[in-house]
Amino acid sequence: MKPDRYILEKFFMNEALPHETDSIYEWLESDPNNEKIFQEAHQRFVMDTLVLAEMSDKALNTEGARKSSGRTWKWIATAAASLLIGFMVNNYFVSMPLKRKASETMTVSAPAGQRVDVMLADGSKVSLNSGSTLEYPVIFREDTRCVKLEGEAMFDVAYDEDKPFKVETFAYGVKVLGTRFNVVADKVRGEFSTSLLEGCVAITGLSEDREYIMSPNTMVSLKSGRLVVQEIMNMDAYLWTEGILSVSDMDFIQVVEKLEKTYAVDIEITCDTLPQIGFRRLKFRISDGIEHALEVLRINSDFEFETDPETGVITIFNN
Repeated sequence: MKPDRYILEKFFMNEALPHETDSIYEWLESDPNNEKIFQEAHQRFVMDTLVLAEMSDKALNTEGARKSSGRTWKWIATAAASLLIGFMVNNYFVSMPLKRKASETMTVSAPAGQRVDVMLADGSKVSLNSGSTLEYPVIFREDTRCVKLEGEAMFDVAYDEDKPFKVETFAYGVKVLGTRFNVVADKVRGEFSTSLLEGCVAITGLSEDREYIMSPNTMVSLKSGRLVVQEIMNMDAYLWTEGILSVSDMDFIQVVEKLEKTYAVDIEITCDTLPQIGFRRLKFRISDGIEHALEVLRINSDFEFETDPETGVITIFNN
């Protein structure tokens, strides 16, 4: 029997229950023609998502209000549709036997200056920060839940005492039963940190022969080859999950590095003396873009900037 539209939409959003997912697989395997019907249903779902985004964008732009929110909502819907399309074209054809599904993985990346939210098969939620990549199985194995991260992500893990959740990175692993935590794993910059907001996690070595148990409101970071533990004093660093970039209490070099990472741009500083930031606490809405952020910085700082139209490199110089 063909699954109804509601169940198919749940499947496309990765929110279907196990028995609903099984029924879809059985239906697909029962007749080769069902795959075409499935793909047509998926295409309609993607188009409906995009149309809804366009309607919401127009509504939010009424009388010039909340334009950036409209753009952000539209981006999320478009990104979701793109990811769903990727589900079909990247060798994840649901006509494959169910036993092969458990070994299949998906890879999701967040474009520069944007955030992508992912719902995993177990109900765990992951927010990927700009330029980050998450690799995860379509279906978790019976004994464990394991994902791989490059970049930064906020995890809200569904509790399952019998099936630990693990985040693998280039440096360390993060093992958890159920909690909310932030992980930074930038192999290029050699940066690794884990911030525990709720629950309990363990930082493990690559060989998993040793582990460090974290407490809530603490951060473990890699510095000079060693793990350093400190208390989280300011939650502003995690506002990126709400589309906000905080550069409070940073010097000019740190702010520039943060902007480069967030927007995937190259910024060259040619100033004789480094500009001083005239704000102690400063936040940007990420969707407003790199030029808006630099314009705000320039208000109380002694510098100018220009963008090379061919290379995209931004040069900062003194007045």
